[in-house]
Amino acid sequence: MRSLQAIIVFASVTFAAATAHAASVVAVGTSDLTARCDFIFHGTALRSWTAAGPSKGSIRTYVEFSVADVLKGDRNLSKVTLSYLGGVLNGRGLRVEGLRLPRIGEEGVYFVERLGRSQVHPLYGWDQGRFLVREDADGRKAVFTHDRKPVRGFDQMTGAPGMVATAGHAGGVRIADDDRQALSLAEFKQRVRALVETRQ
Repeated sequence: MRSLQAIIVFASVTFAAATAHAASVVAVGTSDLTARCDFIFHGTALRSWTAAGPSKGSIRTYVEFSVADVLKGDRNLSKVTLSYLGGVLNGRGLRVEGLRLPRIGEEGVYFVERLGRSQVHPLYGWDQGRFLVREDADGRKAVFTHDRKPVRGFDQMTGAPGMVATAGHAGGVRIADDDRQALSLAEFKQRVRALVETRQ
């Protein structure tokens, strides 16, 4: 699925001289997100840690989430751990340019390609499969893209084959001009579930 054109850099813990080429990720659509993910959930990042990866010399960062709601997949899971390539371990660093880890306390809706599989990035389309949940001044939970743009719509659309993601969000995600126009968390989840049902 991914067209990853990145140099993974091994460097000292300071990363003083580390450079890397930007990752190039295939553009996806909302139909791709809902159809090709094994697990879609609403949750909050609880903790993270680094450990040696399964292949020699690799380092992985693990982020554990509490699961508040499952939109697709195993509804019995109350916690889930996602694995990202990269991190710092025993004075060595492994970095993938363009890969951004969720911060502890981050709440969002996450589109996981395959649970339990070691990939560069666990989310389908990388940050295209990551939506942040924030409260407005009235305490209403609303949904935003990974770069904090308000999501006004979540419509069915398939990604264009071979296209590179330049907009930062999946095709079919409509962006609002004002935070007050963002979909509520409940509305967003309802639209995701509707697309999941149409693809089953």
